[in-house]
Amino acid sequence: MKRKILVYDTSLGYGVYFKKIFKQKYEIETLIDKVSLKKAELFYYDCIIFIINEYDDMNLFLKIHTTKKGIRLFLGITQEIIKKQFQYQKDVHYINLEYTKRDIVKSINQKLELQSA
Repeated sequence: MKRKILVYDTSLGYGVYFKKIFKQKYEIETLIDKVSLKKAELFYYDCIIFIINEYDDMNLFLKIHTTKKGIRLFLGITQEIIKKQFQYQKDVHYINLEYTKRDIVKSINQKLELQSA
């Protein structure tokens, strides 16, 4: 059975790319708005890749992080000012968005494979 991954990205860029790349190996769903994410049954997913593009996204991520224990969270932050607020966040795999998309995918795959072993 394929692992289930949710990608949340309001800008679409990473969400569309991750869906294209990961669809062969994982069951993947992309959400692009807060309303859809709030309605989603998050415990259905094994992993959430969350891209923070603005402050509203940050608040939504913090709510998910504090209430949805046991879900692997990957976090990419597009705003430098927001990154500083997350430097000590625990239980989160950070995605360095300065890397190429290919390197980001490689990093996520490595972490997912390590955790399944």
